[in-house]
Amino acid sequence: MATKIQLPSGRVAKHANTIQSTTNTLKLQPKPSVSYSTGSARSLVEGAMEFSRMTASLPTAFQKDTTNLKNVERAFVASEKALGEMLHKGIDWASNKK
Repeated sequence: MATKIQLPSGRVAKHANTIQSTTNTLKLQPKPSVSYSTGSARSLVEGAMEFSRMTASLPTAFQKDTTNLKNVERAFVASEKALGEMLHKGIDWASNKK
């Protein structure tokens, strides 16, 4: 007469999929189409381009993180199942002792 124990899972992978599907919106891709009238304008545009090159790696980093989250989710589900089986065995054993 053991009751099936349902543990929560799937939430991490769900969030990981949402993050992964929107990573390309994080990538800045400015294209300088201005003529430089002053040195400070040129410096400003070069700084913006350097910043965009730095942020270009963000989507890849997020995709790696989401892959890691999915792996953690798989391991969590496996441990949930093992824990559930142990609890069921314990409940069955305790109910048979009565």
